[in-house]
Amino acid sequence: MALVVFTGSATAATPTPPRFSSDSLSCLVGQRFCVAVSANGYATVHADGKWSTPVEIDLSAATHQSTLNGVSCGSTSRCIAWDNLAENEFFFNGSKWTIDQSLDPNGGGFQAVSCPAWYQCTAINYISDALTDSYGFWSASRPVDPFATVQALDCPTTSFCLAGDAAGFAITDYNGRWSPPVRVDDSLDNGISAISCTSAAFCMEANGSRVNTFEKRVWSKQSMGLGRSVRGLSCATSTSCLALGGHETYFYNGKKWKRVPYSSTGGASASVSCSGGGCVVLDTAGNAVRYSRETWRSFGAVPGTAGAA
Repeated sequence: MALVVFTGSATAATPTPPRFSSDSLSCLVGQRFCVAVSANGYATVHADGKWSTPVEIDLSAATHQSTLNGVSCGSTSRCIAWDNLAENEFFFNGSKWTIDQSLDPNGGGFQAVSCPAWYQCTAINYISDALTDSYGFWSASRPVDPFATVQALDCPTTSFCLAGDAAGFAITDYNGRWSPPVRVDDSLDNGISAISCTSAAFCMEANGSRVNTFEKRVWSKQSMGLGRSVRGLSCATSTSCLALGGHETYFYNGKKWKRVPYSSTGGASASVSCSGGGCVVLDTAGNAVRYSRETWRSFGAVPGTAGAA
């Protein structure tokens, strides 16, 4: 059953802007369009050169019954956000948010979602079952990982996905066929926490302060250490990735990582999303910056936050 929870333009205002700290960000940089969500249930949209005032889409988060976990956009008119309750998935169609309470009643809630196109999304729930949304119709769930809970997922195309679990295993999906889990790195102790893919031929994964590449179906033999625990990771191309380590930011040029000064105005970097044209970083103070060609530029501040004050 779908219920409209917010209706209006992307720049509609609420009477009292809430505190907003981005926990997940999804951008289509070439179109200068982003959606960000915070754990306390609010969402904001960047369109027409500015961020909208955050609106509350997950009412249960305000009472600490749930946490808004993430968001993924396949187009400017198709985004999915999800929380840690089985019945709460939220959809943005370019002008309004709706909530669907009947997608996966036995799966314990979505753990990760990735939308490579407006007509397709893949989701993995807390019991590591995968579901696919094709043209608005969700498939039945099926198990893909018997070892641990999947923590990260990225689908750069409609025919490929890469997932990583809490035990350090990776699972690939080629044309709807999930592989058996493969251990990426025996040194992993916290599991795979972030994955970013540019195609089926290149992906990057992060665990703690270590990162590994997946190129042409082969994992790198040794992980690379960044010095800080990675809290966000995104790649625009195989020679352009950005990793966030709180107040530290690292750039990958296809051969090595280097620390790059972060253009911060008060908050720690919280979430990142890269695609053609560069990367957008949103920090804990509500400031957004864009990184392109080794240069930081302002991408605006979310209304009602410290960055907009």
